[in-house]
Amino acid sequence: MRKTWLTLVFTTALVAQLPVAPSSQEEPQGKARGTTLLSLESLYHPTKKVAFLEAPKSRYNWLPDGALLETRAEPGNLTITRIDLKKNARSPYVEPEKIIAEMVKLGADADEAKASVLPGAFTWDKAFHQFLVAVKGDLYNVELGKDGLKAQRLSPSRDPKEEPAFSPDGQKVAYLQGNDLYSIDLRTGKETRLTLDGSSSRLNGRLGWVYFEEIYHRETHRAFWWAPDSQR
Repeated sequence: MRKTWLTLVFTTALVAQLPVAPSSQEEPQGKARGTTLLSLESLYHPTKKVAFLEAPKSRYNWLPDGALLETRAEPGNLTITRIDLKKNARSPYVEPEKIIAEMVKLGADADEAKASVLPGAFTWDKAFHQFLVAVKGDLYNVELGKDGLKAQRLSPSRDPKEEPAFSPDGQKVAYLQGNDLYSIDLRTGKETRLTLDGSSSRLNGRLGWVYFEEIYHRETHRAFWWAPDSQR
């Protein structure tokens, strides 16, 4: 009871200190026109909540050679750039148009491929030599080679593939399909179903809502990890 009472007092005090959002008929003195006060409604209301911060347009990853990879996604445009910090030089790392063209060759719809590629939300392998792109229910692996891009359609079905992850050696990919876990060998294209009893009450490789919300901070639903030797 004491813990509950303290939590209630803290929550009440926090809410009491938040400014109250003004009604549409009045503007409080000292409030600049066009701004929004912080309130419970502006934070949590299903239809009236306000996005106070925009999602960043650029994401950065360190490459194995010490360079920086910049992925910059803007409406209708994507640039992926390698930044050599020692030389202060920038160079294209991969061109989105070529990614889309390779996927279309394998049967992907051009508009669907474009919509999947332009956000730049790729799953890279450890060496940053290949990445995964999901187009509707299909999963594609795109490999960067000396002779250019090489795309591979991985999934034999169009059921959604979620939370894909490369093995440490980059030769296999695991993913969720429904509530079961699968893996596929990139060299042979063979898919293996690893669990058979997935259901609405049995989540194989997938976080339940408590773990997703409270422990992993809504960052991932993935609850499986590759062994260091990539064998399982």
